[in-house]
Amino acid sequence: MRTAADIAQRALIRSGVIAAGETPTAAEISDAVTTLGDMLDSWSLEHLLVFGTTELTAPIAGRARLTIGPTGDLIATRPNSVLTGFVRTAQGDTPIHMAAPEFLDGMRDKTEQDEAYWAAYEGAMPDGVLTLWPVPSDGVLHLRVTQPIVTIVDMNDELVLPPGWFHAMTLNLAVHLCEEYGFAITETLASTAANAKGAIKRANIRPAVATFDQALL
Repeated sequence: MRTAADIAQRALIRSGVIAAGETPTAAEISDAVTTLGDMLDSWSLEHLLVFGTTELTAPIAGRARLTIGPTGDLIATRPNSVLTGFVRTAQGDTPIHMAAPEFLDGMRDKTEQDEAYWAAYEGAMPDGVLTLWPVPSDGVLHLRVTQPIVTIVDMNDELVLPPGWFHAMTLNLAVHLCEEYGFAITETLASTAANAKGAIKRANIRPAVATFDQALL
């Protein structure tokens, strides 16, 4: 396992900001960790860099709207996106079809109660907003969401990440540090950083699964 500080120090060396064997200053490490956090935050928006999803659950009876985040109805890390979902009742699970907010805006009666079939998610801050239609009369909502890849709270905390991630993070952070310090980005560094990031994306490719509307079967 490595910490954010470990990655920052390696990236400072790879970028040429410090020499091998040289100890970076506290300010250099702190600035590099901040840049690392910004880089990971932007990577969270790239679908193929998200290596896992999280299931969130909440009672949903009578709710047409649910906020999700640090101060929301459902307290959790604010999702970047909602991929799939279903409502579980004693009768079974009813899938939710994700749609654009504009689709739900066109529904005439937004308080109608029935099984939850359609939902729209808007990534507002600090809490995301999930809108459901029709309003579920019963059940527990289950959502499959993507969230930030990793949040750096303490630079000395160990980071738990899949194979290949530390290598890619170090090289790509080195590219960013070259830009920050005004150093030339060598062709070798740019190429190896891009290849390392590409390897992560290839590892996260999932086969598409065909689905059918049950009403048509």
